[in-house]
Amino acid sequence: MDVEHNNYSGTLAINDPNGKVDLNGRATLDGENSAYVFDLNAKNVNFAKLNLTSKYPANNLNLSMNAAITGNRLDNIAGNVNIDNVSFINSNTGKGFHLDNFTLNTSSGDGPKNISLNTDFLHGSIQGNYDFASIVPAFKSIASRCFPQFMSGHTPHSTGDNNFTFNFEVEPNDEFDNYISSYVKLPVKLIYKATIDGFFNEREGEFSADVNLPYLQQGNKIIEGTKLHVGKLAEQDNVTLNAHTIFPNKKGNIAINIDANAVNDGVDANLGWTFNRPTDYHGNVSLSALLGRDSNGKFMTTVNVNPTE
Repeated sequence: MDVEHNNYSGTLAINDPNGKVDLNGRATLDGENSAYVFDLNAKNVNFAKLNLTSKYPANNLNLSMNAAITGNRLDNIAGNVNIDNVSFINSNTGKGFHLDNFTLNTSSGDGPKNISLNTDFLHGSIQGNYDFASIVPAFKSIASRCFPQFMSGHTPHSTGDNNFTFNFEVEPNDEFDNYISSYVKLPVKLIYKATIDGFFNEREGEFSADVNLPYLQQGNKIIEGTKLHVGKLAEQDNVTLNAHTIFPNKKGNIAINIDANAVNDGVDANLGWTFNRPTDYHGNVSLSALLGRDSNGKFMTTVNVNPTE
């Protein structure tokens, strides 16, 4: 390794029966002006056999990676990261995940920032002003307007600077199916492009998120038109949630709707269903809940079942 003031450069090579690694890079450590450039190649790296973890003892990592980035925090990083032919496969079962390409590009500066992500099955971006460390406190602060008593004393301070939009798409393909089947057990299968988009404006106290799942598969059944919306407008203190899906049935499809409204520590929710039949057949359940805390600060709620038609 060569060292000159805050500049570092060098190479690292590991040639072991449990993995080969070649790293070549340089770094400048200068606060927000820090810069990193490196190339990394890994072949048949088994973390368990290298005593780095006890998990995934039969999985080997392979990848080729190069990066050129500046900054010293997630919020001011700019540059790009490219990973090609990354795989983490169980040598006994053949299960795991594989990606031909993973590309992450970021930009930052005095104006709006941007993060874009592209992989074999996931594409998306975040644009605007964001501070990852304060997003959760900011969301809690906005939620406290809807649940003032329930969240009293549980809302951390926030800066008020988060204002961004986001959008993501998931394209189901073999790589996506292999990843899901290896690490996540879901009751349904994604068979058509899914989208997630929305915005978050901390200063105005508003946010919105929409999930669109046009087609899902459960066994030999196709579930259509699944949508979810949750949001809050700047001029209102209530948070709304709406969900819709069409579930197949031998005697006619069933349209299911969920509508909920939360304000002043209370939540009103309605679950309704309608059968697609010549004869009208529908129903709904209406619930109201009041959230609060007892004298010890522990969560408590009262739920009422409301009369319906």
